[in-house]
Amino acid sequence: MKKEDIKATWFVILIVIQVIAVICVLRGLGSEDKQDNIISHKEGFPMYVHGLAIDSEENIYIGVVGKINVYNKEVKFIRSYSLGRDQSFIFRIDENENLIIAIESTELICRLDGMIISDKILDYTDDREVKVIKRNSKIYTLSNKFYFTTVKCEDQKGNSRTIYRVPIYITIFRLIQMISFIILVILFIKLCIKKLEDLGISIDTNIGNRINKYNLEDF
Repeated sequence: MKKEDIKATWFVILIVIQVIAVICVLRGLGSEDKQDNIISHKEGFPMYVHGLAIDSEENIYIGVVGKINVYNKEVKFIRSYSLGRDQSFIFRIDENENLIIAIESTELICRLDGMIISDKILDYTDDREVKVIKRNSKIYTLSNKFYFTTVKCEDQKGNSRTIYRVPIYITIFRLIQMISFIILVILFIKLCIKKLEDLGISIDTNIGNRINKYNLEDF
């Protein structure tokens, strides 16, 4: 294969990767419903997951960017609480089944139907993210390894099962990000080696040979 063809092939691969990434992002977005409370019926793009809560009906509450998504026991999305901002926040459900949301130094208390009960300024910043919850004799654990989010439930007998996984389009988007990063690193190293060679600086041929295996000559 000619160098020009190889170059064109890599460009096409990068373009296809980015197109897929855009499709994944659009798949997770949607306009918010205009209501008097903070309830929304759009799942959004559930990335950068932080925080976990479980209500008395064992619905799963997961914090994402700018909102809290709620899923039922069958892991079907049922609603979200739109916070209208992208600052970091933590949340929990208290003994009265109220949703307590701390956004920086502000504490927002609302009912589970989304109606706001109070909104007050705190004299401290609470950043204790909840990842493990014990509810109805079960232990729920949020895992976010490599941003591939799961929620596991362990019963009294020690049996554990995964009750929530990040949507497949999020996994695809993450993989695309990693592949794109690897390709860009390879291209950057190749460019640096070429520049150094142009300056008459010798380069470890082993490194050059390893990079050349990716057929990125003269990219």
